[in-house]
Amino acid sequence: MAGRLEPFDAFEPAAYLPEAPERVREEATDRLTAWLRTQPKDRSGIWRDIAVRHRPVEVHDHYRAVLADEEAGRAPKGEEHLAALEDA
Repeated sequence: MAGRLEPFDAFEPAAYLPEAPERVREEATDRLTAWLRTQPKDRSGIWRDIAVRHRPVEVHDHYRAVLADEEAGRAPKGEEHLAALEDA
């Protein structure tokens, strides 16, 4: 049974579904980015472990391909990397 996507803080998950128009995704990202700029920490969780502490992390298997490249510093952060992983 699939769960229902629910927004939290300034994150609007429906804007990132494949069928969402690009304009909707860009506007949602702009709102999220503006909200995040008001927050005291710029990294948290697994992303802080990778970016700040440069250490491997423990997460579910669905992140394995992304984390392998990030932890080893082999892939640049960006949309191109995500698209390549999706095509793999």
